[in-house]
Amino acid sequence: MTTGTFYNTTAENGTDLNLYKSKTVAQDAKVLNFMQQNAEQKFTVCEIFDRLLAEKIIHDRTPRTSIGRSLNTLMNEGKVTKLQEKRIGYYGRPNYLWRFKSI
Repeated sequence: MTTGTFYNTTAENGTDLNLYKSKTVAQDAKVLNFMQQNAEQKFTVCEIFDRLLAEKIIHDRTPRTSIGRSLNTLMNEGKVTKLQEKRIGYYGRPNYLWRFKSI
């Protein structure tokens, strides 16, 4: 189970903080599940976002940057790997690829 990492940049506390933390855990689980189901493929953050959105796994108000946050959390937990390989993404800029880390 992923622990989730909520960066409390707005100094939330109490019930709101607990809600935000639980949402990060849930999102990390969704991203991990997607990566496990597509373990042989490589994705950019935006490709993962687009697929999760198309499959109605995430809400259309989910920030793309939070998918990157989930991937970094999962990488720190040893569950996904950030590759040195890049693919041209949004705005014609190179984006790193990510892959599920097989055990």
